[in-house]
Order: sequence, then C-alpha cells, then structure tokens
Amino acid sequence: MRLEADSDLYISFESYVRWVRSHEAEQGLIATSRVCHAIELKDERLKETVLSKHDVGLWQLAHFAKMLIEASNDFQSGRVNDQELYLACNYYNNIREPNPDNPLTPEGRREVLNNLIRISYTQFPYQMINHRADIPRALILFEELAAKVTSEFNVDSAFRELTGLSVREFIINGFAIWAIVGAGEISPASEPKDARLKEFLPLEKQQRFRALVTADYATFRECQSKQFRKDGFEKQQFNCLQTYPLIRTQKSRKLVCPVPLLLVRRITRGIYYYLQDAYSSDGVRNDFTTFFGKNLFEPYVGKQLETLAGITELIPEQNIGSEKTCDWILIEGDAITLIECKSLGLTFHAKAFAETGDVAEDLRKRIIKAVQACERTRLAIAKGSPGLERLKGKSTRNLVVLYDDIFLFNAPLYRELVDPGLKELGLDQVPFQVCAIRELEILIPIIEARGLAHTLDEKVADKERATWDIEVYLNRLISEGVLKTHGPNQILNDKFEELFAGIAQATI
Repeated sequence: MRLEADSDLYISFESYVRWVRSHEAEQGLIATSRVCHAIELKDERLKETVLSKHDVGLWQLAHFAKMLIEASNDFQSGRVNDQELYLACNYYNNIREPNPDNPLTPEGRREVLNNLIRISYTQFPYQMINHRADIPRALILFEELAAKVTSEFNVDSAFRELTGLSVREFIINGFAIWAIVGAGEISPASEPKDARLKEFLPLEKQQRFRALVTADYATFRECQSKQFRKDGFEKQQFNCLQTYPLIRTQKSRKLVCPVPLLLVRRITRGIYYYLQDAYSSDGVRNDFTTFFGKNLFEPYVGKQLETLAGITELIPEQNIGSEKTCDWILIEGDAITLIECKSLGLTFHAKAFAETGDVAEDLRKRIIKAVQACERTRLAIAKGSPGLERLKGKSTRNLVVLYDDIFLFNAPLYRELVDPGLKELGLDQVPFQVCAIRELEILIPIIEARGLAHTLDEKVADKERATWDIEVYLNRLISEGVLKTHGPNQILNDKFEELFAGIAQATI
C-alpha cells in the first residue's frame, strides 16, 4: 500500500484485525484481534522516529483499516512487531495538510479554523465515551416519537421497506454483535439455542442485519470509489466503515469488526443518515429530513427540557402574525431561555475539507437562521404580542441545539464567520450559545437545581468560558466542585433499561 512517493507500507488487513488483545487495557481500545502477519517499512527514516510506543486512537485505526481494505490483501505471511505496528497507525498523522503562513493574518486565522474543523470532525467523535446514550436516543426518536406522527412520514414503514427490520430489531442485532467483537472473529449467524432468545434474535433477522452492514473487499472498494477525493485530505475522506462496520475477509471468509465503535454509531446515529440518503434527491425537498426536524427532533428536545426541576412553563412554537417564535420558550421564574433546534450543523463536505465558503454557507443556513428566530421571539415578547403578554419584562437568553455533533462553535474563529451575516441583519450584538443534543442530555441532570438560564448566564458572562463547548464548560465546573453530577439522564437511562429488560429476562 503506497502512502507517499518515498515510502511504502505493507500489511495485510487480516493482520490488522488480529490485533493483540493484550494491548486493549494499555491503549483503552476495543480491539478485535491479534496481529500475526507482516508489515514492511522501506523508509528507514520512519523507523528511526519510533523511540517508544505511541498512543493509537480509534480515528487512526479507522483510517488505517480503510486504506488496508482498499489496497492490501490477506495472503501475506510473517509477523509484525509492536514498534512497526504503532508506527503504521501513527503514520495517519503524517499525511500532509496545508499550513498557514502567518496565523495572525485573516487568511491565516481562517486556515487555523479550517484545520481545527477537520481535526475535530475526524478525531473527536471517536473520543466520546457516552455511547450508551446513542441507543436510547435512537429508540425515542425513531420508534417512540415517530409512532405518534405517521400521517406525514411513516418512519417504521420506511425503515422496514429499506431494511426488512424495525428500528428496534436493527439496534438489538447490532448491539448483540458489538457485545462479542472483542473475542475476535464474529461467529456465523445461528438460531439461538435458548427458545426465549428467538424472540429477540431469530436467525432470519440476524442474517438480514448482517447483509445490511457487511461488505467484502470488492463491495467496500466500490463504496470508497464513489466518495469525493481531494489530494492531501485522505484522512478526511468519508470512511465506508461507517456504512459497513463489518468486513468479510478474503482468506478466512470470516466476519470482523475493525472499529467496534463504528458499529454502535451505525445502529444509532446511522439510522438518521440511512433515511436521509434514501430520500435525498438533487434539488428536491427531502421528505424525511423535513419531517425529522419538526416532528421528531423538536419534540425530543422538549421532552428533555420538561425534566428540568423548577420549570414554570415550557411553551412550544407559537404563531406571531405571519411568522413563528423559536421552537421552545423555557420559563424559569423571571428568566426565559429561547431555544431553536436545528438538525444539522455542518454538511459532511464542510466538516471534511473545511473550505471557508462551504462552512460560512452552512452557518448562514442554520446558526444565523436560529439566532434570527430567537431574536424575533424576544422582540415579540417585548412588544407583548398576543399569547406572550405575560412574558413581557422577563430577561431572555438564546440557545441553539443541534442534533448533529458540533465542536468549537462557540469559539471566536467560528463567530468571525457568522458575524458578517448577523451584522447585515443587525444581530451581531445578540449573545447566543450553541450545543449538540448530546451536550444538552448531559447538561440537564447536572443543572436541575440551578436552572438552564442561570447556567447560560454565568457562562456567557465569563469572556473565556463563553467560547467553550458546553460539555467542556460542564467538565470544568465539575472539576472545580461548582457542580456535581446527579446520576445519568433519567429519560435515556429508563429507555435503555426498558430495551434490555426483556433480553435479560430471556437469558435468566
């Protein structure tokens, strides 16, 4: 496999998926296997840079696995040593990227931001540790809330038509495989010996699930060949392990899971992208994404907000003349938080390649529109618009909540891209904070006693901390003893327990 013109790196993919499991505890990885084949590093300069074992992140392993599936095969022999293996994984960091000539110039600052965007979306999702939340969130969104609104778009029917499985069956089958991938190769699908488990994992459903998320080398390579490529940005290219987290090897024909985390994301967050792609058409409104934002995501945010202690009232979107308020108005005594929900933050192209124009356009479509909705609501409250008269005189603050992962959006470099658009609308002095739904889920049980408005006010008042991600801010307050954790998010915890209660009973 050629990575650059002056150095060659060879290793079989089957070697990769046989990673030595003894490294799991040391590296904190969920490795799938043991390495037992060969790696050849012809560039001696690279070998000399390895003075000790380097940390290996899952984002590196995912990229490394992708390149091996594309360019290698399983018919080599030999044995790899630890030093070479670590170097191979960390070679990921050496792919060339443009560097700003002067970070103090506007162009240099843009390039700093662009590099931060690429790094954050390439690396940060692999470092999130609370993936347990992804499963109950997916069930609440795509099963529980979707069942309440079937006239506009029937999620269950659409998903069954695409996959032959219900959302719950899709998640359970994926979780069952994820639970065993640490043992190495994945056993063939089989009818459960315990009759009680047949209800949850019948053979036909197992086979159908595996067919959806498994690729052999030819299928994987075809998937990658269709992805947009840009020289110098190989590690930011879409990784088809997100679509096919299970791989059928060439030599043994067994199934392996190169990066188990991607299997979890495939059966949870992947449901959204599965349906989004299925109903996408150039220049045509996407029925699913339109339905998702208004009928699933907004109610989900409201469901989370309802759990806050001390809430006087939670008001959904209201008509104000020919326009509407923001999605939620949260009232805590004399304090009001205006909340606008958006499904997406940045498109994949903007995340991966971070071209300034693409990033700015995405921010205009989502963040600027969200701030507009909040400010429109504030003005309507100040004027005492019908239905909002009783709110006049209360203080307001603004929060934008995204379904998508979002990083660094409160930082000045991002705000510099947003400010011109806000200034044109006279909104450049409007304070607001942005958070992902996973951050809101973490936030709510921690701040029940102090309230959302008070927490946001303190954050915005601190010039430095106002620029932090919500999760980073919470972690700092906890480490300083200002806040204490109060257990898990109860909504997510209850849904998780409900899902697996039946399985646990069947196995007793």
